Amino acid sequence: MDKTGLNYFRILEIFNHLKDSDLLRFPEIRRQNLIWIREEINNFDIEPLVKLFDSILTHDLEKVELLIKSLTVSGCIRKSILEYFDELHLKDYCEMCSNCVSDELTSNIELEIDENYASDEEIESINSLKIDIVKDALPIILLKSIAKDKDIPEKDFVNILVGDLHHFSSRWKFNLGCYEILKQFKNKKIVLEKILEGLINNEHLKEEVDGTLRITKTGISYLESVKEAVENGS
Repeated sequence: MDKTGLNYFRILEIFNHLKDSDLLRFPEIRRQNLIWIREEINNFDIEPLVKLFDSILTHDLEKVELLIKSLTVSGCIRKSILEYFDELHLKDYCEMCSNCVSDELTSNIELEIDENYASDEEIESINSLKIDIVKDALPIILLKSIAKDKDIPEKDFVNILVGDLHHFSSRWKFNLGCYEILKQFKNKKIVLEKILEGLINNEHLKEEVDGTLRITKTGISYLESVKEAVENGS
């Protein structure tokens, strides 16, 4: 580096190129690349620097904790933020932040109850239903898969069914029971996407706020009716 004026990584790149071109050979040791520092570093007293970093870190963490506290108070948020920045405040209630007006706002909000929402207990009641790839219709397979494997993102569901996930996807998705069960549809994903769209439109499935799919009461009733029809031989 001293002789050429090049940085460490450029020199390493050149050496690797020469090696790959079979113009240079050198023994390789399995370790991380090391950047050697001048010997003067050994005489450097690092303790004051460590103390300085510790004090900065402690101060920063205290500021973060104060900020979190100011944003999670039960009183006026505006007042708390102004106090955090050592600013003056004229009154204790700004009558604008969520804490100051929450009572007034919530008193005018009508609660909406989703009558089609299936509880965890209701979903557990159909977990014993087995997926029969040969006999079950595709909509049934999709419904059973969602009932058994909870918290599946809607955007990934079809790719999970056909086993076409990106290799950088979260590992747990590859371990789902429904992973690759419909791999024969890998080149016909549009068919599964249309079925999934239909199940959502007919409220057999619903997409949660976090983007995951959840079976509904309608979907559970449909699976139970299909099960009953099969048992009755109709």
